[in-house]
Amino acid sequence: MQQSARTVAFAFLMAFTFAACGSGGQPEGGSTTATEASQPASQQPEVYLYGTFYDAVLLRETPDLKGKVVTRLPMGSFLEGSGERSKEKTEATLGGITWLEPFLKATHLTPDQQTGWIHGATVETVYVGPRANSPNLGDLTKFGSHLAQLDVKLMGSGEKAWAYVRQHHAAAKGPLADAIYMMLERYLSRIEGEANLYTLTESMEWSDQDYEKVYKNNYDMTQSAPLKAIDAAGFRLATAEGMIFPVTDRKKLLDFFGKNVTPGMKQYLEQSWLELAQPSMSDAHIAIELEELADRGIFWENFNAAYPYFARRDETIEHESWVRLVMINGLVFDEETKAPYAEYSKAWAYIMRKYPDTKLGKAVAEFTQLLVAEGNKRTPKVEAYQTEYAKNYDRDTQ
Repeated sequence: MQQSARTVAFAFLMAFTFAACGSGGQPEGGSTTATEASQPASQQPEVYLYGTFYDAVLLRETPDLKGKVVTRLPMGSFLEGSGERSKEKTEATLGGITWLEPFLKATHLTPDQQTGWIHGATVETVYVGPRANSPNLGDLTKFGSHLAQLDVKLMGSGEKAWAYVRQHHAAAKGPLADAIYMMLERYLSRIEGEANLYTLTESMEWSDQDYEKVYKNNYDMTQSAPLKAIDAAGFRLATAEGMIFPVTDRKKLLDFFGKNVTPGMKQYLEQSWLELAQPSMSDAHIAIELEELADRGIFWENFNAAYPYFARRDETIEHESWVRLVMINGLVFDEETKAPYAEYSKAWAYIMRKYPDTKLGKAVAEFTQLLVAEGNKRTPKVEAYQTEYAKNYDRDTQ
């Protein structure tokens, strides 16, 4: 694929990519084929279980930042709800990071049973499903209390969090393993975002060979004491925009939790790591063939159909719809000829041949039919279609 054709035209695509790199969610590469949904969709969950991940989290009477405060919750508190959320998303800055999330209606699990609205960025959804299968709240509370005692601005807190999990939850299975994984991953992600880990590597000298090894995830972390400490704390090295910096080691998480989590979580962990191991984007460019990108989108489309109430559904829906957005709103057209680049035409044909009845297939079919009607050129009508598609991107992620 030509370099110019790989460039994604919309800035928010790049913003999403780097957010995914930090949080584990996002399209980050990996050679894989689409997996057909193998399990039926679950029934409406009885309970959503949320754990707080910041201090003095506010439970409000109404779903907005001006709502009267019902109570303040310390980190490591747990609430339950029915999945009800506010219609609008609200910006909130936590730990120096700005989030755009809905408010969630929830009840604090104490004898007082106080109910209100809590900003979605302040909590992690650790369980969704039948009440009878809920993970042991005592185990989760103890782990949450342990994390609350650690300093999130110190990388070494990651090593202490891992040590607790290895000691107390090496044998955890099913929903409990899922919940412990999500709590540990969320805490490591907070360290990644708030402890300025980039300062540990920005003064180190790196060769071109080092960059290549880091990109391919085979850099030897035992080469120096600082790198060993980064590894012990649960982080690996990543590269972007000419820099090398620590990020949460999701391969370590997969290796530890992969055999014990629920089937849906296992698929999520395996696919997420495959996509991290071979990034779909590199410095604003699509780094894999568009056909492979389509396969990834179909994986997530099938996954979301099989697990409609997955605890991290917002993230997995984002993965799915992002691929559709790239196929319609990437840098599709040659600036001189106004015709689609050959690699896009090839990818569209692949999608319509292999996945005609999917959301991706139908989106591509509608767009290419418009192109045919417009002489296979970028006309004002085609541009308007793309603009409207991008404007309504959020409709796919609600």
